[in-house]
Amino acid sequence: LIRERGYAVDNEESAIGGRCIGAPVYDEAGRPLGAISISGPIARVTDEDIPSTGRRVAEIADQISRAMGYEGKMPA
Repeated sequence: LIRERGYAVDNEESAIGGRCIGAPVYDEAGRPLGAISISGPIARVTDEDIPSTGRRVAEIADQISRAMGYEGKMPA
């Protein structure tokens, strides 16, 4: 599911009351180089926000990857 949608969600797994949405950044060879994420309290990063926020985080990660020379296909 994470590969399919292009982002991962941490629902209070690292911190009670916190949520994080992250996406990988790839280098020119297609290797994961790092990641970007946003995090906040679950009251502000709601279940309804996850799809649109996740897509946006994945889009930004894609832009960074492309700036790093990655030319492969990103998840849909």
